[in-house]
Amino acid sequence: MGATPNAPYIGAIESQEMYHCFSRSLNIKDYPKFRFWQGVSYNSNNNSFTRNNGPLKGSLSSLYYSGNISNMDQPNNILYNINDRMVVPSEIENISYYTPLIAFNITDAPMIDNITSIIPGQASQVTINGNHFGKDSSYVLISIQGSQCKSPMFIENNYQQITCSLGSVEPYSTDLNYTVKIGVGGMLTTKVVSLAKDCLNNCSSHGICNTTFGTCKCNSGHEPLLDCSSLVNRSQLLNTTVWDNGMSLFSTDQTISGVIVNFTTGIQFIREINHEKSVIKTISIDNLIWTQEEEKTSAGESVFNARMFNQRTQLQVTVGQYQDTNTTSFLGEDIQVSPNSVKYRIKIINWVWSSPINTLQVIFHTQSDSVKFDKCGKLKVRSDISRGDQIIWTRVQVGRTLLNCKIASRMVIDNSTIIPSKVTLSHQR
Repeated sequence: MGATPNAPYIGAIESQEMYHCFSRSLNIKDYPKFRFWQGVSYNSNNNSFTRNNGPLKGSLSSLYYSGNISNMDQPNNILYNINDRMVVPSEIENISYYTPLIAFNITDAPMIDNITSIIPGQASQVTINGNHFGKDSSYVLISIQGSQCKSPMFIENNYQQITCSLGSVEPYSTDLNYTVKIGVGGMLTTKVVSLAKDCLNNCSSHGICNTTFGTCKCNSGHEPLLDCSSLVNRSQLLNTTVWDNGMSLFSTDQTISGVIVNFTTGIQFIREINHEKSVIKTISIDNLIWTQEEEKTSAGESVFNARMFNQRTQLQVTVGQYQDTNTTSFLGEDIQVSPNSVKYRIKIINWVWSSPINTLQVIFHTQSDSVKFDKCGKLKVRSDISRGDQIIWTRVQVGRTLLNCKIASRMVIDNSTIIPSKVTLSHQR
């Protein structure tokens, strides 16, 4: 479903009573001014109305009235005389005809702040942040690289965030520049936006930055963590153990202090969220019965399966372990992994939705059972996440021990590749 450049219409204003009703209805909406956009022609021979395309498009047609419209109170509206193709001053008292309806503030053109979730060369669900998009998304026209972005829909109550479905488009250059056009009620805004992402510390000059994903490919001998700033030190590598439910245990013996630091990580919950951000349903991974397939994948990965109670929903977790520095690819994104790393690939089959407009959260939980204090008794634990509108890595530190997590920038839903939304949750949530 696409949008239309024309605002909606109510019908011909053929009486003083109808005019007052229409005016009061608009005033309830707190619109300061209105652009009368579409008109309706009335045929007195058969009492029929014919819609015309308004002042900016299409052929003009006459608009008839009943005659009982004199001495009407004129609000702060803009009236368009269809026959004369001119704006009628609002102070005029005896006007021959009124065109009906309108609905957008006349003074403000759409404003584009930023745009996210475009996948070069693939169909994607795009999100645009800005202002002055109107209050009815079906009358917002959006094009990106000359291609219409279909089915626009507001996703926030303040009407400043809108999403739409975009087909496959390519940027103009390696700078990942896209031309975005938004039209609302005949007012058009064009902006060139760049989707290039910076890498942390520019990869510390020890690697190559992939500006599509904002990730580093580190040079040989440098730890492929977040910014290629460290050399590989095998004495500090985490030992990895994968349990029979797909959870992983990372541990290391800090030789200086003799303290063993353990990290446990893996999927903890699956939650269904409604449009009001309320949790509708929660599945705890601890309550499921897991089975491990006897055969590993061609890449040597272990596969764990579980079925939700009293549902046809299945959960499949594929876990791969890497003893040495390696690069794994997922949906066109190359992810460089450290020695003794674990890769998770999660698949949810036949989820039973409570509502078709709800969303699903897969909660990946990382914790440490170790505690470190400095000489002043201050807890030496901290966590970090990547900057920007998308989380591409997280980091948990206990003492000198770091657990780094890299998150793929894409996911597949019903055979379509999309960019997921990623957030961090507090322990209480």
